[in-house]
Amino acid sequence: MKVLRHGFTVPLARDATWELFTATGERRWAPGWDPHFPGGGDDRTPGTVFVTTHGTLDTTWVVTACLPGERMAYARVSSEGTAGTVEVTCHPAAPDATRVTVTYRLTALNAEGQHHLTRFSKTFDHEIDGWRAAIVALSPG
Repeated sequence: MKVLRHGFTVPLARDATWELFTATGERRWAPGWDPHFPGGGDDRTPGTVFVTTHGTLDTTWVVTACLPGERMAYARVSSEGTAGTVEVTCHPAAPDATRVTVTYRLTALNAEGQHHLTRFSKTFDHEIDGWRAAIVALSPG
């Protein structure tokens, strides 16, 4: 298992920031993010399943924990050959700023998954910094 963790601060209140890391909230800032809920359900209810597609890769996600304003956690299995968890935590950094920490715990399931995981590990911090830039672009002023 590979553990990848990176954080950033955004100029938004904690609740507004946290909302951006629900499955549907992420649509506001992540290009191409379009979760589908085959069984229906609420994107904040543990056990809810959703699927995302990026190019030819499909990922199945399961909400594993939801603490409104503070934490979202998901299990995920991807057709690229990886499986694991993703956790996003939000902590106040100032009255109108939030510290976000993103943690991926991933395991390669095959050679393709190992290749992906190696590549993802090298670009992880840069990718998560890109999340910050996209979120800051939403901020007024």
